[in-house]
Amino acid sequence: MSADQELFDSKFASDEDRQAVLDEGPVFMGGRCLVIGPWTQNVEIQMKSLNTIPIWVNMHGVPKVMCTDEGLGFIASKVGKPHCQDRPTKERRQLDYARVCVEYKVNETLPDSFNIRLSPNNVRKISYEYPWIPK
Repeated sequence: MSADQELFDSKFASDEDRQAVLDEGPVFMGGRCLVIGPWTQNVEIQMKSLNTIPIWVNMHGVPKVMCTDEGLGFIASKVGKPHCQDRPTKERRQLDYARVCVEYKVNETLPDSFNIRLSPNNVRKISYEYPWIPK
Protein backbone atom coordinates (compact mmCIF):
# COMPACT_ATOMS: atom_id res chain seq x y z
CA MET A 1 0.00 0.00 0.00
CA SER A 2 1.18 3.50 -0.76
CA ALA A 3 -0.49 6.79 0.15
CA ASP A 4 -0.50 10.55 -0.21
CA GLN A 5 -2.82 13.09 1.42
CA GLU A 6 -5.84 12.05 -0.63
CA LEU A 7 -5.22 8.60 -2.09
CA PHE A 8 -4.35 5.12 -0.88
CA ASP A 9 -3.07 2.77 -3.57
CA SER A 10 -3.21 -0.94 -2.77
CA LYS A 11 -1.98 -3.97 -4.64
CA PHE A 12 -3.51 -7.40 -4.12
CA ALA A 13 -2.05 -10.88 -4.33
CA SER A 14 -5.05 -12.15 -6.28
CA ASP A 15 -7.79 -10.80 -8.53
CA GLU A 16 -10.35 -12.40 -6.21
CA ASP A 17 -9.10 -10.37 -3.22
CA ARG A 18 -9.10 -7.16 -5.29
CA GLN A 19 -12.66 -7.79 -6.48
CA ALA A 20 -13.86 -8.57 -2.94
CA VAL A 21 -12.57 -5.16 -1.75
CA LEU A 22 -14.13 -3.36 -4.74
CA ASP A 23 -17.46 -5.12 -4.17
CA GLU A 24 -17.50 -4.06 -0.51
CA GLY A 25 -17.74 -0.38 -1.52
CA PRO A 26 -17.15 2.58 0.83
CA VAL A 27 -15.54 1.87 4.20
CA PHE A 28 -15.71 4.01 7.34
CA MET A 29 -12.59 4.31 9.47
CA GLY A 30 -12.38 6.72 12.37
CA GLY A 31 -15.71 8.23 11.30
CA ARG A 32 -14.31 9.09 7.86
CA CYS A 33 -15.38 7.57 4.59
CA LEU A 34 -12.94 5.85 2.28
CA VAL A 35 -14.42 5.61 -1.20
CA ILE A 36 -13.19 2.42 -2.85
CA GLY A 37 -12.67 2.20 -6.59
CA PRO A 38 -10.35 0.83 -9.23
CA TRP A 39 -7.33 2.94 -10.12
CA THR A 40 -7.34 4.78 -13.43
CA GLN A 41 -5.02 7.36 -14.92
CA ASN A 42 -7.73 9.96 -14.29
CA VAL A 43 -8.36 9.11 -10.63
CA GLU A 44 -7.59 12.65 -9.38
CA ILE A 45 -10.04 14.14 -11.89
CA GLN A 46 -12.67 11.55 -10.95
CA MET A 47 -12.26 12.43 -7.24
CA LYS A 48 -13.03 16.08 -7.95
CA SER A 49 -16.14 15.15 -9.93
CA LEU A 50 -17.83 12.97 -7.28
CA ASN A 51 -21.53 13.85 -7.21
CA THR A 52 -22.52 11.77 -4.20
CA ILE A 53 -20.69 10.52 -1.14
CA PRO A 54 -21.73 8.43 1.87
CA ILE A 55 -21.79 10.21 5.24
CA TRP A 56 -23.10 9.37 8.71
CA VAL A 57 -26.03 11.37 10.05
CA ASN A 58 -27.12 11.35 13.70
CA MET A 59 -30.87 11.90 13.97
CA HIS A 60 -32.07 13.31 17.29
CA GLY A 61 -35.66 13.33 18.54
CA VAL A 62 -36.79 10.29 16.57
CA PRO A 63 -40.17 9.14 17.94
CA LYS A 64 -40.12 5.54 19.19
CA VAL A 65 -42.84 4.64 16.70
CA MET A 66 -40.41 5.60 13.89
CA CYS A 67 -37.57 3.43 15.24
CA THR A 68 -38.06 0.80 12.56
CA ASP A 69 -36.02 0.20 9.42
CA GLU A 70 -38.77 1.83 7.35
CA GLY A 71 -39.23 4.76 9.73
CA LEU A 72 -35.53 5.52 10.04
CA GLY A 73 -35.13 5.14 6.30
CA PHE A 74 -37.91 7.67 5.72
CA ILE A 75 -36.38 10.20 8.12
CA ALA A 76 -32.87 9.67 6.72
CA SER A 77 -34.17 10.08 3.15
CA LYS A 78 -34.66 13.80 3.89
CA VAL A 79 -30.85 14.01 3.89
CA GLY A 80 -30.00 11.50 1.14
CA LYS A 81 -30.38 7.90 0.06
CA PRO A 82 -30.23 5.66 3.16
CA HIS A 83 -27.68 2.83 3.04
CA CYS A 84 -27.30 1.31 6.49
CA GLN A 85 -27.56 1.86 10.23
CA ASP A 86 -24.77 1.51 12.75
CA ARG A 87 -24.96 -1.53 15.01
CA PRO A 88 -26.37 0.20 18.14
CA THR A 89 -29.15 1.76 16.03
CA LYS A 90 -29.89 -1.49 14.20
CA GLU A 91 -30.06 -3.41 17.48
CA ARG A 92 -32.10 -0.59 19.09
CA ARG A 93 -29.50 -0.13 21.85
CA GLN A 94 -28.84 3.55 21.04
CA LEU A 95 -31.66 5.64 22.56
CA ASP A 96 -30.25 9.19 22.38
CA TYR A 97 -30.17 9.28 18.58
CA ALA A 98 -30.30 7.06 15.51
CA ARG A 99 -27.22 6.87 13.28
CA VAL A 100 -27.70 6.15 9.59
CA CYS A 101 -25.31 6.20 6.65
CA VAL A 102 -26.77 8.10 3.69
CA GLU A 103 -25.49 8.86 0.23
CA TYR A 104 -25.85 12.59 -0.15
CA LYS A 105 -25.48 14.82 -3.18
CA VAL A 106 -22.45 17.00 -2.56
CA ASN A 107 -23.96 20.07 -4.23
CA GLU A 108 -27.03 20.10 -1.97
CA THR A 109 -27.39 21.77 1.42
CA LEU A 110 -27.64 19.42 4.38
CA PRO A 111 -30.80 20.04 6.43
CA ASP A 112 -30.64 20.94 10.12
CA SER A 113 -34.04 19.51 11.01
CA PHE A 114 -37.25 17.98 9.71
CA ASN A 115 -40.78 18.15 11.15
CA ILE A 116 -42.86 15.00 11.06
CA ARG A 117 -46.60 14.85 11.73
CA LEU A 118 -47.48 11.73 13.73
CA SER A 119 -51.13 12.71 14.11
CA PRO A 120 -53.19 15.88 13.49
CA ASN A 121 -52.09 17.40 16.81
CA ASN A 122 -48.68 15.76 17.19
CA VAL A 123 -45.80 17.25 15.22
CA ARG A 124 -42.25 16.27 16.19
CA LYS A 125 -39.00 17.94 15.21
CA ILE A 126 -36.16 15.65 14.16
CA SER A 127 -32.75 17.34 14.20
CA TYR A 128 -29.78 16.19 12.14
CA GLU A 129 -26.14 16.19 13.20
CA TYR A 130 -23.24 15.41 10.87
CA PRO A 131 -20.08 14.11 12.61
CA TRP A 132 -18.09 14.62 9.40
CA ILE A 133 -18.88 16.55 6.24
CA PRO A 134 -16.51 16.11 3.32
CA LYS A 135 -14.78 19.16 1.83
